[in-house]
Amino acid sequence: MIRHRARLKTPPPPGKQRRHLVEQPFHKLRRTSRERPATQLLKRGPRRAGGVGRKRMHDAIDNPPNLCHKAAGTQPRKTRKMKTLLRLLVVLPWLLGVARAAPLSEAKVTEKRNQVGYRPDAGVERSAEIGDIVRGADILRTGEKSLAEMEFADRTLTRLGPQSVFSFQAREREFQLKEGLGLFCLPKGSGGGRIVTAAITAAIEGTTVLALGVGKIVFLEGTGKVTTNDGQQQKAIRGGEIAFLENGKLIVRPIDLPPILRSRFIRERPRKLPTWPQIQAVVRAQERAGFGTPVGPTSPSDGFSLIDDTRGQNEIPLLP
Repeated sequence: MIRHRARLKTPPPPGKQRRHLVEQPFHKLRRTSRERPATQLLKRGPRRAGGVGRKRMHDAIDNPPNLCHKAAGTQPRKTRKMKTLLRLLVVLPWLLGVARAAPLSEAKVTEKRNQVGYRPDAGVERSAEIGDIVRGADILRTGEKSLAEMEFADRTLTRLGPQSVFSFQAREREFQLKEGLGLFCLPKGSGGGRIVTAAITAAIEGTTVLALGVGKIVFLEGTGKVTTNDGQQQKAIRGGEIAFLENGKLIVRPIDLPPILRSRFIRERPRKLPTWPQIQAVVRAQERAGFGTPVGPTSPSDGFSLIDDTRGQNEIPLLP
């Protein structure tokens, strides 16, 4: 034991690291370069890392090719921003659709010709005036050779022809045409709606539709679906086609649009429909396909012109 102690007390050769091991406390001991981990050597910079920068070598050691920030539980800032942006792009259209599909609260009467009656819910019918506000269960009624037009807050247009009875359900975005003739123009992104007639119903969005209360619907442009009111039959429909019931069967077939568009009901509107370019695109497509239908006779008794389809079976009454 004495011999061992004497050996420890013998001073080490000058310049050797062993001297520091004896003179310094244990918690201040410095390891030699041979005892240090490779990561600490590389962090000291280019002088002791073979000319490689501290940051690059640090990344090379801590993040080898088979490891990444995601595995370590962290992500680069750019990656987090991109993922946040993608989430917003996915959710934003849905949020806008929910906002735009709000209930149709009311419509303003913007045009009136001849006899137009307005009956508020639980009220007495009176003559309608331009600027009247039509809400929920209110009813708008037109007489012979009369018409009316309304505009909703989302720019949805409803134009009524002669002898028409119209109302709407705000929450369900449902337009009810019990009698007569109606033109419905729903802009894209408005939330869409349903047009209910006596026999069939059309589900539309961003579409222009001409509907008859007896149960015939013409798509001037756009696409949609038509369903029988009992829900048993359903078909897709697009611009330039008509849907109707024939012997209890739902029929969808092409119809010539130019004779319809030349009617006073559409032609004499003070301003062209917002979807007029899309309607004209359907007309040009029909012309290229060589499609055409004859125009039927005019009945002087009621002032309607009868526009028939190719089989002459589905007469569509319009103003002359």
